[in-house]
Amino acid sequence: MTAPGGRGGVVSRRELLAAALVGTGGVALAAATETPVAGAQDEGGAAVIDLLNVGILLEALLCDAYQHVLDRDVLLERDRELLVPVLAHELDYVQALSTAVRERGGQPATKPSFQFPAEESADRGAALALLSRLEEGVVRTWQGQLVTLREPELVRRIRPMLLGKARHAAIVAMLQEDEGVPFPSAIEGMGSLGEFLDEIQPYRVVG
Repeated sequence: MTAPGGRGGVVSRRELLAAALVGTGGVALAAATETPVAGAQDEGGAAVIDLLNVGILLEALLCDAYQHVLDRDVLLERDRELLVPVLAHELDYVQALSTAVRERGGQPATKPSFQFPAEESADRGAALALLSRLEEGVVRTWQGQLVTLREPELVRRIRPMLLGKARHAAIVAMLQEDEGVPFPSAIEGMGSLGEFLDEIQPYRVVG
């Protein structure tokens, strides 16, 4: 199976996670299983850094997805006016998570890159559907991982980011209404990190 764009094979979900957790040690790979990050219930330590670096992977995915869609000639001007600020917010989230890693003496993950097949953004409806699916997946995955965190100050810092991400998902959903897609209910429930890594596996990591 080749990656979108034909530049090489897809990576496994463990390899995908490893690309985001550069230098954090073997404990990081436990996050690719169906269970939360091993040891994340301990305050501080490598497991918290691993969790933050997983966040960098998730936000990098969305940065590249929004950039990909904005680079395609399929959006209305109103779409662009709303989505360009969303991309800026996603880039801010990557920076904020990197800062949180450094504050704990860790090394922020190198921001990975993702590619998306042209057919997934062939027209406005497909492009917005791609963004909607990834936003929902990232929010659910964040919610699943956040419950493992036992650092109240960090939780307080991350929760506003999740509220912002919920607004992003709502913006995309509002735009999808023009395509006849009903506005969805609130994003609830906790997603599995392992399952989401399986879902995004075809989007090749570059670098």
